[in-house]
Amino acid sequence: MIIYTGQYRHIEVYKEANLLLVPISRSLPKELKLEPYLPLCPTWQMSKMKEAELRPKYGKQLQALNPYKTIKELEKQAEGYEGIVLLAWEAFTVFSHRNLAAAWISQNSKYKVKQFDAEKFYETRYKDLTDD
Repeated sequence: MIIYTGQYRHIEVYKEANLLLVPISRSLPKELKLEPYLPLCPTWQMSKMKEAELRPKYGKQLQALNPYKTIKELEKQAEGYEGIVLLAWEAFTVFSHRNLAAAWISQNSKYKVKQFDAEKFYETRYKDLTDD
């Protein structure tokens, strides 16, 4: 299993890649009929904070979690999928709590969380169609 980070605007790509969608924000797109994974969701108050204030507060929230239990829950949910994508609203070009969650999982498990590259996915998936 692989764990990625992602943003809501690429949901269809993640579905095509057979990734389990795991929202880690308290608000979700209306069309997404999923429950957020609350252990990795910042509080509503945290979601309004700037990076300098968010880092220590969200870090404290993550440190209070049992990494083994969290990873086991995610693995169980991901049965039948190629992997997991942790979803948040922010673009990849800006800081997001998703970066901190990814680092925490990478530091506390065998998984090295990385950003899902939609462009590379499509290049690989449809390479045969574009080759001359």
